[in-house]
Amino acid sequence: MGDIQGNLIRVYAKRAAEEVTRKSIRAMQRITDTLAGEDSGLANAWDEFCVQAQGEDSCFRDTYDVTLYQIVNQYVEALQTCDLRALWLQTDSGWDWHWEIQHPAETELENGSKQDMLQIPYDSDDVVNDIINTYVLPRAESYSNRKITKFIENQERARY
Repeated sequence: MGDIQGNLIRVYAKRAAEEVTRKSIRAMQRITDTLAGEDSGLANAWDEFCVQAQGEDSCFRDTYDVTLYQIVNQYVEALQTCDLRALWLQTDSGWDWHWEIQHPAETELENGSKQDMLQIPYDSDDVVNDIINTYVLPRAESYSNRKITKFIENQERARY
């Protein structure tokens, strides 16, 4: 999608993804029952996830990942269909689908109905994973506060 329409869809999708990201981070910040324990100094699940994303993996990493997936999924499922379709078009599956309808002679869609091609499909799971990997995880990798910094410093000191 290198044309004007593609750029508009990308901007539209980015706006929706950033909104889901903001809401998801806030939801993680509201979870104050932490797995690292009260003595960790971390205030909430977002702080704990950030520590995990910044390389301090623990046995709880899968729990953080599942929690984040469920939260992002909740916000994705609440989106309007037009938002979901725009977001899905930004995923690998969406790009593949778009390429296939742009190049029908080179794909199996050549024998398909044009009516089928006009309906933009979407897969919520693809959208959730893309938002996590493209938006939430990079924020977690770069986010810091006093408590996260102190926790990471303490972990590094304990190693040596």
